[in-house]
Amino acid sequence: MVGGGILAIPTVCAGPGFYPAAALTICLWAANVGTGLLLGEVAAAAVRRGDEDVSLRALSRDALGESGAQLTSAFFVITNLMLMGAYVAAGGDALGSADGYVGHRIAFFLAATLLAGAPSVLADAANSGLVVAMVGALGALLVLAAPSVDLSLLAQPGTASEPGSALMTAAPILLGALVFQNVVPIIAKRFKGDTAKIRESVVLGSAAPAVAYIAFCASVLGRPGEAAAPGELLDAARGLPDELRGPACAALAVFSVTAVATSFTGAAVGQLEEIRGLVGDDDDSSNEAIVAAACFLPPLALALSGPNVFLPLLSLTGGYANTYLFGLLPCLLAWKHREASEAGEEILPGGRYSLSALGSGAATMVVSAGLGDAAHAISTAVPHV
Repeated sequence: MVGGGILAIPTVCAGPGFYPAAALTICLWAANVGTGLLLGEVAAAAVRRGDEDVSLRALSRDALGESGAQLTSAFFVITNLMLMGAYVAAGGDALGSADGYVGHRIAFFLAATLLAGAPSVLADAANSGLVVAMVGALGALLVLAAPSVDLSLLAQPGTASEPGSALMTAAPILLGALVFQNVVPIIAKRFKGDTAKIRESVVLGSAAPAVAYIAFCASVLGRPGEAAAPGELLDAARGLPDELRGPACAALAVFSVTAVATSFTGAAVGQLEEIRGLVGDDDDSSNEAIVAAACFLPPLALALSGPNVFLPLLSLTGGYANTYLFGLLPCLLAWKHREASEAGEEILPGGRYSLSALGSGAATMVVSAGLGDAAHAISTAVPHV
């Protein structure tokens, strides 16, 4: 759950203000927990039936047929494509200034691609080391920033003239940063369908990163400093004394690079699997070359398409793809599962009321994102007509 999306949180929360944004973060976390529990309920039932494959695609095939499985795969490919492009952009910018961003992003892309394509033993060891470095750097950053945080600044209104609109803009990015549901089927299989362990893992395992997100946001917005330029990230080391700014910037650089590197690796592994499933599982070297090219070249093209692509890509992913995969789809799967005669314990209480509430919320976010993007497109196009 902790990954490159955390870097965008202070920036998108500055508009509506800390407390409204923190409340929205908690609400979205609760919604993700709800859909995560629904997904755990369906996956646990599949494990107890003896199914070997409990991936989201397999669960979609069981409940919605082959067309449902293909739609899920398509959303996964789109999600991973946009996320990998966003992570390459953020990782490259963390290596150097946005001026001449192309070289930095290509350098990060090459390093991250080598990591993602390394043998599993080496990749796992490297990824574990990066996670340790990421957590350590985040802890160091929070400790360094804590004495400079002014709580009264957190209570001030946000920088946006329309806080409600700013909350709607922040929602897709916050939702995407809080996503963890893709690992729930793995958890269900590891715990052999034990609903109590699945519930505990989902709730407690996701709560810790959510608290870390809010703390990181507070540590940045609780210090005075300049607002971010349009399309750019807020300086997470702003407002620190000169003697602390150097160490804080170093910790921030380590945290940024490791966060997006681990996120890129995770997305790349999933993308390779999805593309192999689309082109076939042959071990032919030419086939593998096609898979690798289809996996890595489109995200690189996205990352190099402009200097300020990180936030828009995260917004598109959270507003559409993630909302379907981890919002609407778990509700559909749980609804079909509970209609079946073998439906057992409901991990998420509330029956169809909870399913309807979560599904309606996901649908509302998709509609809101669509209307917002349409309004932006119209406002941009009209002056040129």
